[in-house]
Amino acid sequence: MVLAMPSPTVFANARIGTASDVCAIVVDGPRIAAVVPMAEAPTGAHVDLDGRTVLPGIDDSHLHAYELGRSLTAIDCTAAASLQDLQSRSEEHTSELQSH
Repeated sequence: MVLAMPSPTVFANARIGTASDVCAIVVDGPRIAAVVPMAEAPTGAHVDLDGRTVLPGIDDSHLHAYELGRSLTAIDCTAAASLQDLQSRSEEHTSELQSH
């Protein structure tokens, strides 16, 4: 279903992802034209999101989000030249994960 919205439409008082400040999302036709602080929001049709969080959409017919997330924290063992090298890489990787 496609909604007909005036252009531009400003989605006001939105939180993007994990950001703490509210902002305005300016949509012009089928695309996001800008994300700006509320003070810089253009005039036009406004939809007040009242501080709600807006997350990016994923349009993919076959997505394994768990595997993607897991791969981002996995250690790459393919380049290890020895057991000692593998242990060293593992220790470095563990330290990096613990520092975040």
